[in-house]
Order: sequence, then C-alpha cells, then structure tokens
Amino acid sequence: FDRRELECLTKNVYFEARDEPEEGQRRVADVTLARERAHRWREFGGPTICGVVYKTTSHTNGRKPTAQFSWTMQLSTMDQVPKDPVKRALAQRIAQEARDEKDHLRLERIARITWYMNPQTSDRSNVCWFRKTLVSVGRVGRHEFFRRPVTNVEKMALRTAWVPECKPPEKDKDVKKQREKK
Repeated sequence: FDRRELECLTKNVYFEARDEPEEGQRRVADVTLARERAHRWREFGGPTICGVVYKTTSHTNGRKPTAQFSWTMQLSTMDQVPKDPVKRALAQRIAQEARDEKDHLRLERIARITWYMNPQTSDRSNVCWFRKTLVSVGRVGRHEFFRRPVTNVEKMALRTAWVPECKPPEKDKDVKKQREKK
C-alpha cells in the first residue's frame, strides 16, 4: 500500500464526505476499498484504489462519460487538492485506518456494500436506478449505502417495488388537477 494509493483514498473520502459525520466518511472509505477488493475492472476500475477512484465510463450513445465519483470529473486537476487542513487530516486518518483494518469479520460484512448516493444531489434517473436495482443497507448523514441483491426474494422485491422517483413527472397540468379532484 503506497502513498499514491493512500492519497487517492484520502481525496475520495475528503471530496465525497468531508462534511459528513465521521461514520459516513468511514463508510465512503469502506465502499472504495470494497470496490478495490472486488477486482472488477469494467464495473469499478480494477484492483487499485486509484483505479477505482478515477474510473470513468464511456457511453456509445453519445452521452458524456460518467465518473464513479463525481468530484473526479467536476473538479479540475488543480482543484483536486483538499483545501481544509483539518478535514484533510481527518480524511487521511480515516483512509489509513480503513486500509489498515484487521477485523476480517468487518471486511466480510462490508465487502458487498459497493454503492452509495446522496439522494438530494443525485438526478432522478440515478435515484430510480439505485432504488430499483440495489438493496439499501442504511443511511449515514446524507449518503445512503447499497449492495447488489443476493437472493431471488430480494431481486423480486426490487422489481415489484413502487419507487416515487421512477414515476415520470406529470407534464399536463389538467391531468394533475383531475387527480387532485378525485
């Protein structure tokens, strides 16, 4: 585990969760490490922390590339330097502790938790995808954490769940008024 990998993890914790409670920052580090341990190049960016953090996906349908962690595309390289020394030090401590974690039971528990989102800042289609595709495992601060469904029961529950974010927005005000009258 070299300095470059620690720096990538520190930046991810800092830029994704610096204003979250410490537990939320730990969870962001855990998700990043779970993705690294999964060794899934196509989905998560491979077996390195920096590969995971800077993973982007190109789209063949003309859409702009997307990033696993939005800050990596939203901030210029010059701006990808943590500015708050206190929050940076906390992010670095959390990153180091998460990387040095020796509790194998904890690692097994978090190994499948490979996704999170902030529903307040995610667009509607993203929220819909999370809610219809992944199993929620809890919320810390503004982030909600997810894992892939494991059982057929979980898969069926996701397929049949009513998700308000997946409902198309009403375009016709008359339709909305008619529904309000009922």
